[in-house]
Amino acid sequence: MHKKHLLVLLSCLLLAALASWAPRAPALTDKVFNQWLEQCSEPGADFVSDNWVSNEMAYADHLDFLRRTIPSGSVFIGVGPEQNFSYLAAVPFRYAFIVDIRRGNLLQHLYYKVLFEECPTPQQWLAALCSRRYDPVWQRLAYADWLQALGKAPVDPGQASLFLERFRRRLARLHFAARDSDWKFLARLQSEFASKALDVRFEYRTPKPGEPTFPSFREVLLARDPAGAHGCFLASPSGYARVRLMQQENRIIPVVGDFGGRRTFGEIANILRRHHLKVGLFYASNVEFYLMPRQFPGAKMENFVWNLECLPSTAATLLLRTHKLDLPGAPAYPWGKPLFEPRLQYLQRFVQRYEKGELPDYAQCLLQDDLSRLSATSPAARR
Repeated sequence: MHKKHLLVLLSCLLLAALASWAPRAPALTDKVFNQWLEQCSEPGADFVSDNWVSNEMAYADHLDFLRRTIPSGSVFIGVGPEQNFSYLAAVPFRYAFIVDIRRGNLLQHLYYKVLFEECPTPQQWLAALCSRRYDPVWQRLAYADWLQALGKAPVDPGQASLFLERFRRRLARLHFAARDSDWKFLARLQSEFASKALDVRFEYRTPKPGEPTFPSFREVLLARDPAGAHGCFLASPSGYARVRLMQQENRIIPVVGDFGGRRTFGEIANILRRHHLKVGLFYASNVEFYLMPRQFPGAKMENFVWNLECLPSTAATLLLRTHKLDLPGAPAYPWGKPLFEPRLQYLQRFVQRYEKGELPDYAQCLLQDDLSRLSATSPAARR
């Protein structure tokens, strides 16, 4: 090959390599991780349920749309337990903040963090969570099959003791100030998953008349996207590895915060601006159900909208919510009738409409500019 042609070829290869290279998000030290956690956390409050697991089965419906539209390197903000990991497994976010009004959710996520750091595979992670001894045979089984095998495995009390001790050591390295009540909560968490394993489900502490039976953990883990693929982070070794790396690098920060408060999201916004970061996806579940001015005292919907507005975002930043009620005027959801229907909107457009008075009630907040039908045109959804 002519020397000139060789130089051109090498230049093209170098340019291609540079174009495909994306800088790694910087890992946070334990000190900074704990600083951000404390800086963003509020005192917290009680809730009607412990929320051990998600109760939403349709979380996988929009994963393909999220993969194609959210820029890598943006920030994720979510709420609640393990469902957040399926979004983090699908999109290469730079950092994630998991905000929940319950201190128990923060503790549960710190426990998840230890499991991720200690467990190289999804099978080991779930076995540790459910206090079961990991069986290497599960590695050779299909996803649904190893879930079934794990669910039938006997409880191994030694696993709970082992990971509780690792949890204690990890908190010590983080300089996280645990309370006596925190250890009681962790004992309840371990007992709940050890005794029920994949049969754990969302339940109100005081059952409500007429409430449906919420899905079991097993059903949530087996949820599929519209193309028929399992959407859970545990179903994908590469997706699990992505979340695990984020945990190892302290890039998933759980905090205690009120979506209708005036501290947590302002502090998150300050951190993001200081590091020139933008929110890519804000997952709020059905938090607005508890904020809208209906029968709930002390409604904080205006504060919630202010919190959204103060976050660094772009016109493409997405807002993902769910609702359990039938909404007046709601079009048919593209993929059946799940107990909780997801609604996907552009965050900035939602804020603008709300401030103009164009969203007078709960239904309009969720239905205006809903992107569900646009998401339904995703190539994966059509397959």
